[in-house]
Amino acid sequence: MCVDKNNISFTKKAKMMMSIIVSFFFSFTIILFTPYDMFFGNQSDFAFGFSDFWWIMASFGLAFFSILTIIFILLPMKAFAVSISTVFSLTLCAYIQRMFLNLYVPIVVGEKLNTGDHPIWGIINICLWACIVGGVIFLTRKKKAWENFIIIFSAALILVQSVALISLLLTQELKQEMGLTTDGLYEVSEEKNIITFVLDTYDFSYADAVNREYPEFYNELTGFTWFDDTTGVYSRTFPAVPYLLTGFESDEFSGDSMDYNIEKAFLESSFLDDIKKQQFALEIYSYDWVIAKSKNSDISNYAHVESYPLYFTTIREMLKSSLYFEAPYLLKPLFWFYNEFNSSVQNNRYRIDDAELYAGLKKYGLTTNNNNCYKFIHLFGAHGPNTLNSKGERVKEGVHHMEQFRGCMKIVFDYLSQMKKLDVYKDATIIITADHGRMDAGELAFATGPILFVKPAGAESEPLKISHTPVSHSNIFPTVIQAAGGDFEKYGTPFFAVDENFERTSIFHYSQMDKDAVTQKIVDYEITGDVKDFENWRALNP
Repeated sequence: MCVDKNNISFTKKAKMMMSIIVSFFFSFTIILFTPYDMFFGNQSDFAFGFSDFWWIMASFGLAFFSILTIIFILLPMKAFAVSISTVFSLTLCAYIQRMFLNLYVPIVVGEKLNTGDHPIWGIINICLWACIVGGVIFLTRKKKAWENFIIIFSAALILVQSVALISLLLTQELKQEMGLTTDGLYEVSEEKNIITFVLDTYDFSYADAVNREYPEFYNELTGFTWFDDTTGVYSRTFPAVPYLLTGFESDEFSGDSMDYNIEKAFLESSFLDDIKKQQFALEIYSYDWVIAKSKNSDISNYAHVESYPLYFTTIREMLKSSLYFEAPYLLKPLFWFYNEFNSSVQNNRYRIDDAELYAGLKKYGLTTNNNNCYKFIHLFGAHGPNTLNSKGERVKEGVHHMEQFRGCMKIVFDYLSQMKKLDVYKDATIIITADHGRMDAGELAFATGPILFVKPAGAESEPLKISHTPVSHSNIFPTVIQAAGGDFEKYGTPFFAVDENFERTSIFHYSQMDKDAVTQKIVDYEITGDVKDFENWRALNP
């Protein structure tokens, strides 16, 4: 470096070296290391693996490094000195902030940071940044010392972070994201199909309302019987859906919540095992948590989730999170983030998204294979918010609930229609139900229960029948096992074997919630007689 009293000048070699190393220091620290480090520390929160996104940040970091280096090289000498000092000092501050100065920052991702709780620390933090930036700029007066300081410190911190990153790569167990995928969703068997559609929150009163306004609507369900006196077991998705897959009913309480152990439910239940013994492939399309880990290997569509994070969305969210950890305390709210990374991912994980499922159904259509198949398809159904129109399409603005009721059912209708075209409908056993009926805050003041439509194998073109036979969700299990050809008697009575004069008494576990949907307590109701008559409901532990 050659210097006179009034001007700073560099050899081309010195200018290029400083441009390269400072650009790399910034790009590596902000764009690569911090996002990678955050990922390894929170792998379970991400819907994708390291191999799915590392290249996105690496390619962006390389591009940013190249552009920043060229800009530095092209700057006039004085502007170059100021720019290099500023970028280096801010990167150094960011590193120090992340490593040593993140006091009073919530360790839980997504928890709001209120900087007003610690104003003094915020001021001290800003002052420390100002001292470091000012010190580096002041050091430009000591030109050679300034040049050496920037090069040595940049190289040293790049090395420190590189060693740390290599250590993480070698010691961390890189997660291969597994889950319930869409594999086989649009395939049905040429031989035997047993399909259960679960339309979330679809209450029998909703079906009645649709039928009154559109009397021909459910006529699409040829070969089906509509059981209009059906009781459920639970009032919320957890544990209603695990119950529908196991038949395991818990009446244990933990505080104000139902103590329902999913692992225990699947270990004590032989339901899925008995289906599988009859040479049926098990396909479950729902939330990952509804299946006990011990049963994952039995589920055909539980597989590696092939993820494709959206390029620019991933960069935006990763940089936002990086700056949150590296910004001074008072500026952190500008970069506050919740785990929005997963929204930037396209993958084959099954999502309970009716519009997405329907779009896939129309795009790919149903095809056949030669494996006997048991499918459990969980849909968003009548659950709010109402964003599905009567054509099964997503809408930005809310629609009338009647639109949602018809829209989710139309998806089922079209699925069944394609089964008819493939000539696999007649021999299929199909159940259309809900995990639970409608809910409300506070004490239960109305009758509630799931819809239930059942088509046995052999039925095809017969008009929809309505049955007042008193049944419950518990009748699903013998019905399915009977259809599979197994020993169903240990599970009870199939739907079509229930005596229409049967005097049913059912227990319904109601999660009494406050206005924020937080469970206050579990109230058990004994239901004797017609479920739709709330006079037949008696609270056992009000």
